[in-house]
Amino acid sequence: MSLQKITPEQHNGVDEIIIPFKGSSQLKQYIRGKSYPWGIKLWRRAGAPVILYDFDVYQGSNTQKGPDSIGVGCDAVLRMASDIPSGMNYLVFADNFFTSLALMERLQQKGIKYIGTVRPNRLKGLDLKSEKQL
Repeated sequence: MSLQKITPEQHNGVDEIIIPFKGSSQLKQYIRGKSYPWGIKLWRRAGAPVILYDFDVYQGSNTQKGPDSIGVGCDAVLRMASDIPSGMNYLVFADNFFTSLALMERLQQKGIKYIGTVRPNRLKGLDLKSEKQL
């Protein structure tokens, strides 16, 4: 059965995962902080009970850039969200590696809502309070 044939839930999370791998491969990556930091890196979209709806093998930052690229992580979210129905109140969650204003605008144009933490350096042009002021 194809993953795309499963009707997605309203809430979808996008994340990077690592498949532990000790051998030699051009796909082998290191992700700091993971319990198994060396392996094959995947982007994935999953539902609440961790049903995998879509995945993509990471092949390096230069291999997946197109003319409309908005960054490696943001592009991964857009690819993972490409099969989510538009304008039906679907919600995508991701962490600060993926989040940017450009990503939120692109998803909003598709009628998909987004929730995610954001890094301060990805909010160019916005005047925010410092962490001390908060």
